[in-house]
Amino acid sequence: MTNAERVKEMRRKSGLSAQKFGDKYGIPLRTIQEWERGGRTAPDYVIDMLEYITEVEKLALTAWVFEEYRDSRGIGSQKMFASRDEAIACAAEHWRTLSAPDEQSYIEDPAGVFGVYLYNVEWDPAAGEFVPTGDALIEAAAWID
Repeated sequence: MTNAERVKEMRRKSGLSAQKFGDKYGIPLRTIQEWERGGRTAPDYVIDMLEYITEVEKLALTAWVFEEYRDSRGIGSQKMFASRDEAIACAAEHWRTLSAPDEQSYIEDPAGVFGVYLYNVEWDPAAGEFVPTGDALIEAAAWID
C-alpha cells in the first residue's frame, strides 16, 4: 500500500474531513490533499506515527473500570482494563474474596451494586489523565455466580 493510500485509509476510518483530520494532527489541509492525491509523498516515519496515534486513540476511547468497593463516602479504588473480559474476571475474583456481610452490603447498596462500569473516556491534557465523557453503563452483579 502506498503512503497516499495509507493516508486516505486512516482518514476514511477516522470519519473526518481532510480539513478536520489535518486540524486534529497539526497538518495543513493542502499537505493532506497533496499526500492523498500522490502529488507529494509523506515520509514513512510520519505515516507510521499517524497510524500508531490513530490506533492508540481507538483503544483509548473505551475503558472498563472495576470499582473495588462502594460506601457512603463514594467509590473506593478503581482498576482500568482495556477489555470487558479482563474487568469481569477481576471483579469475579474480588467477589469470591468477600465475606457474606460484605457481599450483602454490595447487593443492598442504594447507590448501585458492586460491579463493572463501562466508561467512554478521553485524554484530558490539563488533568493529565483519562476522564469519563458521559454516564456509565452498568454491568450489574448478576453476572457473578
